[in-house]
Order: sequence, then C-alpha cells, then structure tokens
Amino acid sequence: MKQSVSVAGSSAAILVFLLGTVLFSPQAQAVVGDVTLTGLPPNTIVSLTDEKTGQKEEGRTDDRGVVVIPLGRRNWERGSYTVTARNPSLFPGTPSRRIQLSDGPNRVDMSGLVPFVGGVVPRLGHAVGVSVDSKFFDQRGFETASPGFSLKVHPAIPFLQETFTLSPYVKFSVIPDIQGDKDDRFDHKGIFQNVVDGGHMFSLMGGLAHESDLEKWRISPRRARIYGGLYAEAGFVHYNLNMRRLEQPKAPFIEARNFDTDDTGFRVGFGGSIRAQWASGLTLGLRGGPNAEFTDILNGGRKWRWRGNTSLFLGYVF
Repeated sequence: MKQSVSVAGSSAAILVFLLGTVLFSPQAQAVVGDVTLTGLPPNTIVSLTDEKTGQKEEGRTDDRGVVVIPLGRRNWERGSYTVTARNPSLFPGTPSRRIQLSDGPNRVDMSGLVPFVGGVVPRLGHAVGVSVDSKFFDQRGFETASPGFSLKVHPAIPFLQETFTLSPYVKFSVIPDIQGDKDDRFDHKGIFQNVVDGGHMFSLMGGLAHESDLEKWRISPRRARIYGGLYAEAGFVHYNLNMRRLEQPKAPFIEARNFDTDDTGFRVGFGGSIRAQWASGLTLGLRGGPNAEFTDILNGGRKWRWRGNTSLFLGYVF
C-alpha cells in the first residue's frame, strides 16, 4: 500500500514538474521569429544586435538586397534591435539603425540605411545617367516635341533617412536643335512675317529625389530591383532661337507682341520616375513631369509658361 502511495506521489511530482516546465519555460513565451530585412545592397554583411542582451546574429544579403536572419530558436524577446551593414567595396563605414521587432516573424524595409543615390544602391557612392528627352511646349511657335539629352549626377549625400529619404542631384540638359512649327507665322506690324527655324535650349537644374524599392509590393523581376520615385527641381533655362523671314506674308498669322528670340529664365519642375536597377550597377527607366518657366521667349513678353517632358534614361552607379 505504501509502495502504491509512493508511486502515485512520485508520478504527481513528475507531472507537476513537467507542467511547471511547460508553463514557465522561456520556450513557452512569445519570442521574435525569423527577421527578413530588405532594401539593402547585395552581398552585404548585416548584423542584428539585441540591445537588451547584447547578443548578435549575422547574415549576408542576396543579389536582391534581401537577408533572412533566423531567430526561431534564440528566444529573443520583442523590443529594440540594432541593424548594422558592412561592405567596404560598396560603401564606407558601418551604418546602423535601430528597429523595433515584435513577436513572431518580422519583415523590415531598410531602404536608406546605406546612402542611396536617387534610390540607386551605390557601389562607390555616386551615380551618373544620360537620358534622351522629349519636351512638350504649351505655346505657339514650337513643335510639340523636340529631342534632347540630359546628364544627371547624384552625389551620395542623402538625408532625412529616418522619415522620407531624399537625395540631391544636379542635371544639365540640352536640346541642340529646336524644331519650329512652320504653320505658326509671326506678323511684325504688317512689315514682315517669320517662323522659328531651329535654335537650341539648355538648362541647369538642381533637385531632390526620393525613391522606394517596390519589392514591398512584390513588383520586382528576378534579376533587377524596381524603384519608383518622386522629384522636385529648380534652376535656369536658356533659349536661343533662329528665325526665318518669309518672302510673302500669309494668313493666318500670329501678331508679334514683345517678341524675343534669346532669353535666360527661371524654371521649376516636379514629376515621377520608375526604373530597374541591376546588380552590375546598370539602371534603365522612365522619368517625366510638368515644368513651369518664367521666360521672355517668342511672343507675349516675360511670363510663366508651362512645359512638359518625358525622358528615357540609362545610368550607371560607380
């Protein structure tokens, strides 16, 4: 009888112990699961440090800039963690950022941790691009579209990385041969008529651009990263037009008022872009939006004139 009581007591003790282990073991508590970090340069060593305990885990990003750090068995609690990136061949130093992790799996966009050049992951910090532009004019005398070229440079000086990452840029554009609309004849007080017969335009602009990796919306091909962006810019534009005098006046015509063929004015613009970025540093995309120019060119004196432009651009990060 005593032996039965002893066995029953031992069994009860074991059951209480096992129950206590299940209830109070750290394994039963909610913990941070696997952490997926996106928006980083490819082939970059990424460290994740628990700020409470100092424990650290590392991983390396793939060619899409994504790394998965498995934490399922580490029993790390939710809270503040520090992410640090290291890749001397792509960027200097070891930029870091504090993030908050919750229980279970986590996915965090780290875009902006490493200085981005207009959203381009820098190789040595800077990016250049060349674009073929089409300009659309709102005033008579010009044809609707004129081909041109732009050179755009992004220095690696991003800021506001914790809120809305912005990257400055400088852009020089030129239209070497402006085409005029031969049906738009300007009449100069009945003395003669002329039409735009070529000319050139160039501009120097400075601006700020923001870009986001569209992978968060699962918009990304296998071998490239897709970026969508916004930009705002301001600067100066110069026009120099050639005019051809008509031998015989014709109707209909435009009465010339405060007519000028050479002027430098102020320009502001904004718009959006979308582009693909390959691991090699090559980038290809579209960019465009409206511009407003305060110029004294052709007819009507100095005033605000609207333009529009679209650009097909090819760039490289080096």
